[in-house]
Amino acid sequence: MGCATKCVAFAFFIFNFIFALLGIAVVILGVLLQLDVINYVLPASITHEPSEFIPIVIIVIGGTILVVSLFGCFSVGKGGVRLLITYIIILVILFALQICLGFYVMFTTNCEVGLQNNIDAEFDRMISDYGNNTKVKERVDALQQQFHCCGAHNVSDWTTIPLSCCEDNKPCHAGSAQIFGKGCSRAILNNFLNTTTLIYIMCFGFSIFNVKHQQFPVFLRN
Repeated sequence: MGCATKCVAFAFFIFNFIFALLGIAVVILGVLLQLDVINYVLPASITHEPSEFIPIVIIVIGGTILVVSLFGCFSVGKGGVRLLITYIIILVILFALQICLGFYVMFTTNCEVGLQNNIDAEFDRMISDYGNNTKVKERVDALQQQFHCCGAHNVSDWTTIPLSCCEDNKPCHAGSAQIFGKGCSRAILNNFLNTTTLIYIMCFGFSIFNVKHQQFPVFLRN
């Protein structure tokens, strides 16, 4: 193995190591997005939407990126032509999957009105059950404190303003400076859309990275 080939092999190993870290990051983002979907966006009582499955696909792709990267490191160490060819094929498939996922996320997040209606309906239901269900109460309080919001649309959704609508969980009243002015539905949706947009950008970024990445094993094979 010549000096140039060794340098390329080392660079290839570093790229795979970075790629493995990115795969871990994608898995983490997918898990966080899945928690958002389960807890906030599409509860079990609501008709399922295609966007419910985005986090699962993201987690799978993130895990695939991680495994493929480790396989890339292994193939460099072994230096086998068959391993490198297999690695190139996997990269091409992964590239296609990332492009498809990027477009899927882009078009799914355009269903904003449907998602907003789902969140509105669920939050209205939770407000109705707030005084009768301890788990619902805890969930609403946690949401309002997390997103610094009050009610589905605003404070007028409440007959009696809960402490979780106020800063530091201290008593407040409508119109006071201590009350959260924005509604929770929009805040929850924005959080979900921001996360999916980040995933969308990362998918296309990884796809471009893959195109450059594929040149290394081809060089090593030759």
